[in-house]
Amino acid sequence: MVGRVNQPSTRSRQRRREHDVLGGYKSCQTGAPRRTQSARLAEHRTLVLEWLRRDPVPDLNQVAEALAKASPREAPTQADRLLQAKEYIKQLYRSLFDQGKLRERDFASLVEFARTGASDLDLPRELRPKNAYNLVRLLHVAIEWLETGHVHFHMEGERRSFLLAVKTGQIPLSETLSEAERLATQLDAARSRTTLPRHPDVARADCLLRSIAEDVARRHLAREPGPFGKDAPPVPTVVWDDPSDPSMEPEPTHLP
Repeated sequence: MVGRVNQPSTRSRQRRREHDVLGGYKSCQTGAPRRTQSARLAEHRTLVLEWLRRDPVPDLNQVAEALAKASPREAPTQADRLLQAKEYIKQLYRSLFDQGKLRERDFASLVEFARTGASDLDLPRELRPKNAYNLVRLLHVAIEWLETGHVHFHMEGERRSFLLAVKTGQIPLSETLSEAERLATQLDAARSRTTLPRHPDVARADCLLRSIAEDVARRHLAREPGPFGKDAPPVPTVVWDDPSDPSMEPEPTHLP
C-alpha cells in the first residue's frame, strides 16, 4: 500500500495535470442526454419485439412503418423517417447477433428471437435504476460544489427521498431522465459562474499523499500500537495455488 501511495506513476501525474477542477464532472453533462437517447432506443426495441410477436408476423417494411410513426425522431421527409426506422431495425438485429442472441445477422433471426427468447433481454446497464440514481446524485453534488466551493455527498430531505425512489424503481425512468437533463443544464450554468480555481493544487495534494505514506511506513517499522503498526493484520503467506499439481506446493513461509 505504501508503494502505491508514495510513488504515483508519471502517466497518472500527467493526467492529474491535464484535468482541471471542473473536468471531473464533464460526464454528468453528457450523461443525461446520452441516457435519454438510450432510453428511447430501448423503448423502440421493446416495441419492435412486441410487434414481431403478433400474428401474422409483419415484414421488415411493415415494422419500419410502425416504428416511424411511433418514434419522436425528426426527419426531413417521410421517406427519411422510414429509412431511419429500417436502419434502426438492422442495427438492432446486428447488435443482438454480436451479443450471441441471434442465430444469424438477419431479420428472420430477429423474428425468431422475439417469438422465443426475448424474455432474456435485460435493460442496458446505463438505464438500470441504480445507474440513474448515481447520475442524478452526482449532478446534485457537482452543482453544489461549483456554486459553493464545498462538496457534500450526504443527501437530505426531499432530495434524498427522490433519490431513494429512483434507486428502488418507484419513479419512471423517463421522469428520472427529465430531471437529469434539467440538472445538466443547471450544472452548465453553475460551471460558467463558479469561483473554483481552474486547476487543483496538485503540489499540495502530492505533499499530503507523501506524508500519509511516510507516516504509515514509520508506524509499521516502529511497530507502534494501532492498525498500521503492531496491530496490523499479518502479511498473507505465499503458497502455490495450483490444485492440479499439489506436489509443487512449498511450505508456507511466514514473514516476521
